[in-house]
Amino acid sequence: MADFAKTQSDCDFVEDWPSTADVDILWEKAVGLFTYASTVIKFVASKYHTPTERLALTVSLPQSTIHEGKSGINLLYTQVLEQAFCDVDLDEPEFYPCFRSVVGAVVLVFNPLPMKALSTLLRMSNISITLCSLHSVLLFPNNEGDPIQVFHKSFPDFLMDPG
Repeated sequence: MADFAKTQSDCDFVEDWPSTADVDILWEKAVGLFTYASTVIKFVASKYHTPTERLALTVSLPQSTIHEGKSGINLLYTQVLEQAFCDVDLDEPEFYPCFRSVVGAVVLVFNPLPMKALSTLLRMSNISITLCSLHSVLLFPNNEGDPIQVFHKSFPDFLMDPG
């Protein structure tokens, strides 16, 4: 994150961002789980949001991954989804069916597909709108012909868990 702060000229960071206290909190939350740390970095580095606010949100999560193995990553995934769609009218009748179709296709398809193939498969032209805020859990390749992929298997597991 310190390297990220050095390269972002459009953000106003304090001199020693992130603070040692924030790094220590994230370290405890991750408890050696690389997926947690990687997701936090991508979440904070969003080009659509303020990194300092994103870090504060993540640091404020109440639980670490030490309890029951994945509870901390589940909280992080919940926060990623809440923040991804905080500007969306969740009462809009089309939101949930669209989200389930698009994200379900990405996480459940046996062979990952590129954006255009997903659009064709789902007969939807605007799937990028649904997916663009999920950059911290989904890999969007630079080449249009490359598939969209899930960064870690724990994300589909989280989405498919009835709890």
